[in-house]
Amino acid sequence: MYFRAMTPHVDGLPMRGRSARTLGVRVPQDVNPDAAGYVNPGTGGLSVAPDSMWHVPNHRRPRGMGHGSTGPVQDHVFSIAPVALHDNRLVARRDPVAPVVHALIEPEQRVRLEEFERSLHATRPWWQQAWP
Repeated sequence: MYFRAMTPHVDGLPMRGRSARTLGVRVPQDVNPDAAGYVNPGTGGLSVAPDSMWHVPNHRRPRGMGHGSTGPVQDHVFSIAPVALHDNRLVARRDPVAPVVHALIEPEQRVRLEEFERSLHATRPWWQQAWP
């Protein structure tokens, strides 16, 4: 499982957007498309925490979780299973600097930024609320 703290939409699923608190990527902080507008695998993507919601950084976990959590109280922690990524042509790559606590959801092959964002947004129904 992969975990991420995000702001829920009124339907209870993660909001879409280009911020650190939504289902999407920031450009150029998270992904930096090439001159032709393409995103390559292995170069960045949607930050997630592998294996445990406690791997989500303290500043992202909602304060109500306790244990040093200092993130926005209105956010929730969501989880997604790897099968949902593969079904949408996405892969999760462990961060080589911190493989236990951080991973990136990236395109499985070179795609235009817009296609990558559509693939991320297509996973929206697969995200389940893990906390609260």
